[in-house]
Amino acid sequence: MEKSYNLFMLLFNLSQLHCKERVIRLFLEKINQLFQPVAFIFSENPSGNRPDVITIKTTETVYGYLETDLSPSLTREDKSLLTHAIQMLAMILENLALNKKLKEERDAFESVANQRMEELTKTIIHLEKARKESGNLINELSEEIQKRIAVEKSLRESEEKFRNITENTTDVVWTADLNLNTTYVSPSIAKLTGETVEEHLAKKATDRYTTEDYKTITTILSAEVARDNEPGVDKNRTHVVELQHLKADKKTR
Repeated sequence: MEKSYNLFMLLFNLSQLHCKERVIRLFLEKINQLFQPVAFIFSENPSGNRPDVITIKTTETVYGYLETDLSPSLTREDKSLLTHAIQMLAMILENLALNKKLKEERDAFESVANQRMEELTKTIIHLEKARKESGNLINELSEEIQKRIAVEKSLRESEEKFRNITENTTDVVWTADLNLNTTYVSPSIAKLTGETVEEHLAKKATDRYTTEDYKTITTILSAEVARDNEPGVDKNRTHVVELQHLKADKKTR
């Protein structure tokens, strides 16, 4: 129980860290202490110098290897504890990798947004200077730029929130044009259909739905498009329909 508790506390504390190298170093120090006299070393690629190699991986990504001579020093209970601990370590490393990727994308987005903001600010300064000579017309243009800056800022905040939600939600979020071509789909599509985002976007609508469901949705879409010309129709209306998605193996989901 004490060893299990120590591993639990170790993994909990590691989950609060933000540095991959530090996480691995502290994990190694603790398991080498708990499972003495067995010694573990971490490697990006297995050296082949030790008989036992444990892969640190999730379902999709390998994060390294623990090399040691497990037998006959560890009991069955110790091996089970170690296996679960390594699985949790892989999940922690996967979370760090995801957070790093999100930060890089967010930083790139903010860099572009800041550049555009600087350009707009310079434009405002120029217009303010010219307004004294040009009267009300320049004043109106300046106000329009101010409104545009507010819209840009609001758009940036909305896009960031949308990105964080769609990239991390377990539900599938998607959009399509009037030809039923998918224009965006969240990464969670992989769990639903077994396809990557790129694979799903490349598929035709007829390959994503059963023949019956495709006919249903095209009929509904045609009817709704025709309704747009009716006087007083709600342009922001919704229509709920339940469809079956075809997975990568052509089976329904």
